Amino acid sequence: MMKRFYTVLAFILFFSTMQAQSVLLVNDNGKNPERADALKTALDDLGLPFTYYNTVENAASPTADFMDPFDVVIWYTGNDSGGLYLWNAADTVNTELKTYLDNGGMLWLQGLDFLYDLYGSPADTFQVGDFVYDYLGISTYVAQSHKDDGVYSDGVPFFEVDPGNGIFTLDSLLWTWSTMWYADALIPVDSAKVLYKMGPAEYDLGGYASAIYNENGKAKVMSFATETGKLDAQWRLDTLFAQGLRYFKQFASTSIQVESITLSTTSGKNSIDEKGGTLQFEAAVLPDDATNKFVSWSLENNTAHATIDQNGLLKAAGVSYGNGTVTVVATAADGSGVTASMDVTITNQGDPSDYEILLVNDNANGTDRYQVLETALTNNEYNFAVYNTVNTTTYPELDYLSAFDVVIWYTGNDGVDLKLWDVSDSTDIKFNAPLKSYLDQGGIVWLQGLDFFYDVYGKAPYPEGDAEFSAGTFVYDYMGIKKYVAQSKADDGGQGVPQLDVVPDNGFCELSPV
Repeated sequence: MMKRFYTVLAFILFFSTMQAQSVLLVNDNGKNPERADALKTALDDLGLPFTYYNTVENAASPTADFMDPFDVVIWYTGNDSGGLYLWNAADTVNTELKTYLDNGGMLWLQGLDFLYDLYGSPADTFQVGDFVYDYLGISTYVAQSHKDDGVYSDGVPFFEVDPGNGIFTLDSLLWTWSTMWYADALIPVDSAKVLYKMGPAEYDLGGYASAIYNENGKAKVMSFATETGKLDAQWRLDTLFAQGLRYFKQFASTSIQVESITLSTTSGKNSIDEKGGTLQFEAAVLPDDATNKFVSWSLENNTAHATIDQNGLLKAAGVSYGNGTVTVVATAADGSGVTASMDVTITNQGDPSDYEILLVNDNANGTDRYQVLETALTNNEYNFAVYNTVNTTTYPELDYLSAFDVVIWYTGNDGVDLKLWDVSDSTDIKFNAPLKSYLDQGGIVWLQGLDFFYDVYGKAPYPEGDAEFSAGTFVYDYMGIKKYVAQSKADDGGQGVPQLDVVPDNGFCELSPV
């Protein structure tokens, strides 16, 4: 362990003695966006400033103009396999990324299913003119671990470094699980380098490349077809990042860093007094010839609830919890550490006596479906705010929940890693601690979605056999459910339920059928 510590420390010292690279970390994992935290930690451990861009939150790929000032773009897809903005969420070539690369950009692509998202199941062979062939350096997408193995093991046990690759010496990549599922077995183009291959040799797909380096004109690309956010130890990820970024660093351009930022608003105001109102911020960056004049926007020291997007548009909450003060902060994207801030006073968002609703979107599988509920609340003229777990990667805390009369928790068509649950006690699974405390204090929760039980119990029935949930368990006491019996389509011969009929005199709803 001491040797590993010194290895990482040596790279930290290496980076500290040279001008920092300009790094953009793109999180394109809408399924489990929080997994990118391990990558953020690696960059922090190496002392490398970086700019973070969330494709799901922005509902778009970064533009070529946005990426252009960065020496390296780390594009992380993680365990997501659908609607990746790497492919424009439309299974097409990302021309913005291609333009960045053609201008001499450097890309480190990391994730399990970026090829599956575009092509479906292997095998696929590529040709000159295909982005995957020309830029990623992949000739053939051969197979996937777990789906196409099973003789030696279910999933690939580890990646082993290809000796003499000239970039990495870290001998092996292992994960938090004993094997990795859905890693891609690849054949590189003749001009590409194999960095890591599947191991051991006896494994079903042993010897196939899974990490490749390729150059195309001025573009330099590393592609790692695995889940880097789930390596078995942070030191291993730190070392991997140190070695990969050290290689890229030799090609980094000399940049002129930001020295100052001045904030202003288009209206000249530093307050919002309209319910749900907005304030557009602008950032003046000096010197004028700074290489990267982009800034990232955030909020700090908040006594009010508000949001700000990456275009600098501040929006008040429109509910009583939104009254107070927020500090708007602009941070230079070039890693210089330069910031500027402005306090904003927000009033007239509502009164605590108002009837107010919190809509929590916990659906990372269909990230915009909650907007139908948002429209329904608007059409019925309710006072409400939206909390998006997909963007925050966590659940709302108790003090925030307590400001609302009703919480609508929407899981939609998502059934994986919902923020709804606390699964620390497998014998009595509960809502997350703040949500349960909200209920214990008299709160009202309306849970809506398809697979919230599947997320924690898997396929029905649960409990198995004749067993049922009993008094004293959360599902029985709070949710009023004795048994998770079955699921439509999965347990009805593939038909699906035609409609839901109202139970007469239920005291809540009259609409029928649904």
